[in-house]
Amino acid sequence: MRRIIHTMIQDSQTRMPLLTTSEDFLLAAKHAEIAALQQLQVNCRLVGRVTELIHELQREQVFRTYILFLMVSDMLSSELTSLKSPASLSSTSGKH
Repeated sequence: MRRIIHTMIQDSQTRMPLLTTSEDFLLAAKHAEIAALQQLQVNCRLVGRVTELIHELQREQVFRTYILFLMVSDMLSSELTSLKSPASLSSTSGKH
């Protein structure tokens, strides 16, 4: 295998090393692709965790709504029972 020895030249504006051989360019492209894939992996994990959080919050919301429904229906049931009691019927019939 042949070794290529060269010096890196810096761009005068960006101070970033310029690639001097096609091997350097391919290696840099490969590293950039690996970095992009690693970032994609991190982003996918993040999306998965946020999805789990959203589903958990939705389940909690459904549970709270169900509890609220039970509380309101119990209050309405108590109210209807008190309206149907004989004492409430006699008091309302005397007002007419």
